[in-house]
Amino acid sequence: MKKSLFVICIATVLATASFSCKKTLSTIFGGIDADAPSITVPLPAIPAFAVGIEPTTPITFSSPFKLDSVIRANTAGVFGISAVNSITVKKVTITNNNGNNANNLSNLESFRILISSKNNSTKSEFIRATFPNTPDLFSYTTTSTSGTELLNYLKDDTIYYDVYGKARKETTQSLNLAVVVTLHVK
Repeated sequence: MKKSLFVICIATVLATASFSCKKTLSTIFGGIDADAPSITVPLPAIPAFAVGIEPTTPITFSSPFKLDSVIRANTAGVFGISAVNSITVKKVTITNNNGNNANNLSNLESFRILISSKNNSTKSEFIRATFPNTPDLFSYTTTSTSGTELLNYLKDDTIYYDVYGKARKETTQSLNLAVVVTLHVK
């Protein structure tokens, strides 16, 4: 009986200490906003027959991602992945690097990216943008994001992207889009 009581007391002390350390760490590490490495999306020329239609087959690609390095770089090496409880998208900036007056972001109506990872194959939307119908639009920033919790995806070292878009008007050349995602890490 004494042994059982002793084991229960030790277990309670350890559980309390573990919870307290996590709570203290959470208080100290209140969260940061960090830019993830830029994603380059090659968008092929959009023919007239594809205007107004979102293709069912996405543009797919993968990218290495080191979340621990991003966190350490933004906290002077003090915190790493183990201090993180949540990651969401704060804002997204999409820039057309090779456009001209006839071929730029104003040709696009909407744009969305689904994310998955090596150990989490469930695809989830994490970026959605609707572009204004403004001539000569070469860069666009939105805070309108899905609110998807990304921690389980970004813990992996390889991220997979599925890109979908809907054109407002045709393009006569391919567009190279740079997507910079600002993450809120807490």
